[in-house]
Amino acid sequence: MSTDLRAFRAHGGKLLMWQGAADNGIPPSGTVDYYDILAQRMGGLSSTQQFARLFLFPTVYHCGGGYGNSSFDVVYPMVQWVEDGIAPGSITATDTINNTTLTRPVYPYPEIPHYNGSGDPNQASSFHPVRSPGAHYTNWIGTGLFYQPIGGRQS
Repeated sequence: MSTDLRAFRAHGGKLLMWQGAADNGIPPSGTVDYYDILAQRMGGLSSTQQFARLFLFPTVYHCGGGYGNSSFDVVYPMVQWVEDGIAPGSITATDTINNTTLTRPVYPYPEIPHYNGSGDPNQASSFHPVRSPGAHYTNWIGTGLFYQPIGGRQS
């Protein structure tokens, strides 16, 4: 639960976190809170995304399943990041409804997909990332669970 990942980062570690935003077992607000605090502690969002990224899959339940676009692969993007240095800019989630394959991009938090206004709305290529207007949870009651002073001082 530590947010001090300096040693992990210094050793070249890569962290790809994901959670279903419809998770009814573990509320995603705690995961988002951890990531927000991690970003604060590790030099900001841009600095943190160099080694750690969070993906929230909108319709996915706990550990998978859900009510739409719940099939995705996080292993291959992680392998590309570790072995080739290509950080995942999005992960495509798919679903098939009435013999139609639907794809949606899932962008690293805090970005969400926004329809381009043209193109097939069933295809991930018809979306681009925009920053979520208000998905931060850092003032919730569990904030203290993740707080770990760096250098023995509170900040």
